[in-house]
Amino acid sequence: MRLYLIVEFIALFWLLPLLYVLGYLPLPVIPTLLLVTVVCCVILFCDKEFDRTRLWRAGALSKVLLPLFGFFAIGALALAALVYLREPDRLFDLPYHKPAIYLSILCLYPIISVYPQELVYRAFFFRRYEPIFPRERMLVWMSALAFGWMHIVFENVLAVALTLIGGFLFSRTYLRTRSLFCVGLEHSLYGCFIFTIGLGRYFFSGTL
Repeated sequence: MRLYLIVEFIALFWLLPLLYVLGYLPLPVIPTLLLVTVVCCVILFCDKEFDRTRLWRAGALSKVLLPLFGFFAIGALALAALVYLREPDRLFDLPYHKPAIYLSILCLYPIISVYPQELVYRAFFFRRYEPIFPRERMLVWMSALAFGWMHIVFENVLAVALTLIGGFLFSRTYLRTRSLFCVGLEHSLYGCFIFTIGLGRYFFSGTL
């Protein structure tokens, strides 16, 4: 079983994104993500020992309220400064020039992108691969690395670097709360802010 999980982990979280970048997968990014999410859901729901309350558990937010919003405030300032210094013309470009698209992203992004990603990379990952990564620190880092690697589909270093950092934060939040609501909220805050300040083009593919 352990060997099978290792092979599955490599195939699903490392080979699949690489095959996408190399052009061997016919589906766009979002349909591929949703298909993987369905598979992971089936596996989780077939696991009789999996605690399904982890798929939401909003009450756990009180455990991480201050650090979650505190880190976000610091991160938001750093990201805004990055855009201002590197690409000042793009700061708030999307909400200013394309408000309808921007509002659509704010509404749809948490539902069709954030929650599926967190289900796969946190709820499924932590439950499924704990036997091969028994130490919590290792589980957090492997989840973060896999999450960052997945963003090679956008074919730029910045997307991978930022999501590696984000993946570490999200994994730590999930470890503390075992709540997709909490980690989904955190992910949505960063993601929507990235689109707000002009970094969204690094996380967009024309074949989404």
